[in-house]
Amino acid sequence: MKRKGPIITLAAGLLLAVGLLVVDLSVTKKRDAAQTAADKPVAATVTATTPPPTTAAPAPTKTQPPAVGTQTTYAGKAGAGTIAIAVKDGKAVAYLCDGHTTEAWLQGTVANGTISLTGAKNASLTGTLAGGAANGTVTAAGRQWTFTAAVVAPPSGLYRASANVRGAQVVGGWIVLPNGQQVGMVDYGDHEEAAPALTGTAATLGGTAVTAVQLDGTGL
Repeated sequence: MKRKGPIITLAAGLLLAVGLLVVDLSVTKKRDAAQTAADKPVAATVTATTPPPTTAAPAPTKTQPPAVGTQTTYAGKAGAGTIAIAVKDGKAVAYLCDGHTTEAWLQGTVANGTISLTGAKNASLTGTLAGGAANGTVTAAGRQWTFTAAVVAPPSGLYRASANVRGAQVVGGWIVLPNGQQVGMVDYGDHEEAAPALTGTAATLGGTAVTAVQLDGTGL
């Protein structure tokens, strides 16, 4: 009976040691697990933002002069008078008229949207063609005017007629505007006067019936 005491004591010590070891291992595992969780990188929360739609700036509108081969007629005001310019195939004809005392026929060339014309008695015209309009300056009878003329469609346009009346060459010119208004003069050689009304393409100059031609710009 005396020998059981030490054995029981030893067994109790072993059980205590085992218990302590289990407790220690459990604590160590928890600590390691906590450390591992702490060491893991925290995923950053990224909020995706959609950029506002980009609106492309509109391309600039290009204003091109009439293409070679097309026929275009412009008509509008030039000071107190009226002007018409017919353009085709790089050539142009213009007529300046106030319907009373001043008129001038001019012709020349058009290149890269720039128009340059000349006429009798030092008449001249320079300007540009773009965006459906002709703009520039015209000089005639010792005076100069600026002008702006828009594209017009037939029967509006520039008309001219000539006839031999009593041995003299007579020339009449008409500008027909979109509202039906006509501005024109007749050169009888020794004097000039307002042109009679043009009916369609028919008119009477000095008692002689004539047929006016609508000019396209290629020549008088």
